[in-house]
Amino acid sequence: MAELDDYEPEDDYRDIPVEPTPEDFSTFEVPLIRRNITRGAYKNAHNYLDVQFRLLREDFVRPLREGVCQARSGKRATNDVRLYRRVTFRETTVVSGEIVNLVKLNLPKTFKVESSKRLLFGNVMCFSADDFASYFLATIAAKDEQMLRQGLIGVKLLSQENFNPKLQYTVVESRAFFISYKHVLKALQLMDENTIPLAEHIIFAQQVIEPPEYLLNATVRNFDLRVVLDPSYIKATKPNKVFPNAKTVELPVGFRGDLEAIPVLNANVLNWPLASKFGLDESQLAALHAALTKRLVIIQGPPGTGKTFLGLKITQVLLHNSHAWARKELEIQAIPAKQQQRKLVKTVEVDVTCPVLVLCYTNHALDQFLEGMLKFTKKIIRIGSRSKSEVIQRYQINEYVSSLKKQRLFPAHLHHAKARIRSDVVAAENNLKRRFNQLEEILCNLAFNDRCLLYAIWREKLMAKIRERIRPHERELHKLLNKNQEVKNSEYLYVARQADVVGLTTTGAAQFQAVVQELKPRIVIIEEAAEILEAHVVASLNVSCEHLIMIGDHQQLKPSPTVYQLARDYGLDTSLFERMINNGVMYQTLQYQHRMRPEISSLLVPSIYEHLKDHQSVHGRPHIRGVEKSVFFITHKEKEVPESDDNNSHSNKHEAAFIMRLARHLVLQGYSTEQITVLTPYSGQFFLLKKEQRKYVPTCDGMRISIVDNFQGEENDI
Repeated sequence: MAELDDYEPEDDYRDIPVEPTPEDFSTFEVPLIRRNITRGAYKNAHNYLDVQFRLLREDFVRPLREGVCQARSGKRATNDVRLYRRVTFRETTVVSGEIVNLVKLNLPKTFKVESSKRLLFGNVMCFSADDFASYFLATIAAKDEQMLRQGLIGVKLLSQENFNPKLQYTVVESRAFFISYKHVLKALQLMDENTIPLAEHIIFAQQVIEPPEYLLNATVRNFDLRVVLDPSYIKATKPNKVFPNAKTVELPVGFRGDLEAIPVLNANVLNWPLASKFGLDESQLAALHAALTKRLVIIQGPPGTGKTFLGLKITQVLLHNSHAWARKELEIQAIPAKQQQRKLVKTVEVDVTCPVLVLCYTNHALDQFLEGMLKFTKKIIRIGSRSKSEVIQRYQINEYVSSLKKQRLFPAHLHHAKARIRSDVVAAENNLKRRFNQLEEILCNLAFNDRCLLYAIWREKLMAKIRERIRPHERELHKLLNKNQEVKNSEYLYVARQADVVGLTTTGAAQFQAVVQELKPRIVIIEEAAEILEAHVVASLNVSCEHLIMIGDHQQLKPSPTVYQLARDYGLDTSLFERMINNGVMYQTLQYQHRMRPEISSLLVPSIYEHLKDHQSVHGRPHIRGVEKSVFFITHKEKEVPESDDNNSHSNKHEAAFIMRLARHLVLQGYSTEQITVLTPYSGQFFLLKKEQRKYVPTCDGMRISIVDNFQGEENDI
């Protein structure tokens, strides 16, 4: 592998198709990929993007390639892929403007609709009727519980070539989320190698970090830091069409003048007021100082040290001082005049702020982060529909788009474009549906003998001819849908530009690349940054990005590539966050944990976190009633349940019964069910615990049982 690191590929990564090609499956040798340079600099931007692109593409393609190999050899599928045989196509329809084919699968007996990780929306499937000599790809585009119980799903074909709806197929399903890979890979190919933001650090691993460009060019180089003292304070902002009633809580007159004009350009933290003046500890103040004075910011936060708390403070301060990073634009304003005079106008230079872009790895973390921001701003937009928070659901971008449409508040050109394209799409959909219905009628109306004769002699020719007539209509609908997406992106942009903060998951940022790039945010804040594949981070940055703030902890969770070998041998599981630390780029570590009693934190110090200290607030807590110790481990010899579903998950009946009895025992000691959380790493055990919980109604009602990943960043007493 090392000898390939300096090898220059003959082809250009920008010319490689994002989707798998026949060449990907014709040989089972690994294509040319080079290691992520986790220590040291890349040669240049082309070298950097080439390495990132090929590694990410291989992470997507390899499970499919191996699945095809297993299908050909008749072997059992591995964890990364699923195999389905004797798969048939049922009918074609149009769902939400997309051409969707209904497919019948033979699902295994162990398949459980409510918990299976198979057949997730967006997963990619590879279909072949000839042992993968030829194939076509599709993504899962429609499903519901009732359909799945009958083995039915809707798929969207990525190409029509080699597709014959009357054949039986062998299908390989990859658990890789294709939509995410597709958009990130395309974004990498489209990046201008001459304008990659923060290239001096990201590509060339420069250790010395300058202030953000906007600070160097600003006339005001002091920040008002009084808002650090209260999470609700922020300067007043003008209402707009999207946020007509967004009220803010302004600072009281004369409040803490000593924190009103703190220097941020080339200012040493030692010249700032003491940490206690801000209500922070020394490490939090050092991290806040770095976040406001450096263009690339890396903040490591061990468990319980207040990563999210600090991320909210940083966002609040930046919004309160947005005049420092606003762009100057010319605006035509009316000059007040008496009624009889003709109207006069003047050109005025105004501050125009673009939103702060906030990215998180998970929907759960994004919802939590945005909920925290509602204390100081209501001008928040969340792009992406996977929010589980009822509070944040109201700030989902589609809610605003729908509201503006009802009130006819979109600019006239957008309103007319949307109406026109929508009318064209509906007409094209109906036309296509009519063609599909005609095809069904032709087959159904033939007499039985004719049908047999047709099947024997003419069927394939007739089907091919009719499908050939349908294809232009499919292409026309596809073209219209692309135009519709462009108009939708313009609506999103109109709404998002009027927000203070726009939040997405990294998958959402990949999916809405066009919107993120046009939004041109100068400031990007990334939570859970150490868990995100580097390509996803870089693809989310735009030419206008001058300030990147990454918050995370590379000693907790790393990125999770689909292919383990690419993580182990090629460094694909090294995030940009960790790679910058490896290269000696300055970073801040939060040092005081406010969550764990000392008996718990002592398990982590110094073995994992050498310098982590207990904040005084965690000392002197009462012992847990009903048990001898506040921390204990239990060992037993009861066997796990044999694999009960197809997720390769784990479950143990003895543990589930024991844990729920212990939880009940603690409730009987006087603790409320809200004070207790039961965590498990396995989905199989999660469902077993939920089942066990029902035995202890009403004593254990309201007690939260959760997968560990879904509890990240949260806390409870027990």
